[in-house]
Amino acid sequence: MAENGTTTPQEQRRRGLNKKILIGIGIILALLIVVALATGEDSSDESKADEATTSVPTEDVVPPPAPDRVTPTDEQVAEDALRDGQIAEVAEQYMKTSLMFEGPWSSYAERCLADATLDPARCWQPYVNNFDFSNGILRVTLQVDRSDPFDKQLGENAATHIARFIGSAREVWAEEINWVEIMDGTGVHIAQQQP
Repeated sequence: MAENGTTTPQEQRRRGLNKKILIGIGIILALLIVVALATGEDSSDESKADEATTSVPTEDVVPPPAPDRVTPTDEQVAEDALRDGQIAEVAEQYMKTSLMFEGPWSSYAERCLADATLDPARCWQPYVNNFDFSNGILRVTLQVDRSDPFDKQLGENAATHIARFIGSAREVWAEEINWVEIMDGTGVHIAQQQP
């Protein structure tokens, strides 16, 4: 300070610098306090969680089964296979009844050949070899060559007709069928339709 009570410019700068340093120290202390409080709350929550887990004996704790990993028993698998086989049999019999036909599918060729007005591509029935059902899909196997355009057309016509017949059935078993898939003799997809 000058002799007359006024401050010099150097002293004013020093006081301004001191104020800035004190404000910076205050901000740092405030941040440290906030961090300490936040960390202290988290660690107390963790210690409470640790206390809760240590108070329960671990050998008595049995984890619940995961809902997406339900393993069916052998009996359930056998029941499902039996039910699936029954649906396939009932669907095949329903198709024969709807077509007013008895006997093996191969003998249906006589009926197709007897009707001269029938488009040969519409006569898929003699080629039916097997009905199978699994996971909502009725798979019908035709003894045809999927790479032959005529046989591919037979498969598409079979898918359309079988899906229509199944869709018109007002039976519980028919509600289980979501898709009709036509496959060739080697099990390769030809066509599919929803009932």
